[in-house]
Amino acid sequence: MKEKGPCAEQKAELLFCLLRSSCCQDKKLTPRQCLEPGNFPSECALARRAFHLCCLQPVDKKARLTGFKYTASK
Repeated sequence: MKEKGPCAEQKAELLFCLLRSSCCQDKKLTPRQCLEPGNFPSECALARRAFHLCCLQPVDKKARLTGFKYTASK
């Protein structure tokens, strides 16, 4: 993925996690459909949280000064 932006890495991690999950592999749902509450795979919870926290950072004044630090791999 060649997407740019402050949360591109976290978004890519979430997308690849969803694509590897049973939701996309077995049920043949799209990643967008897998994000719905009834379909969301539990193994992607960490990646979703990292993406959510990254998206919130620009709103947080302290985070704007300290930089983006959330990744799903931590």
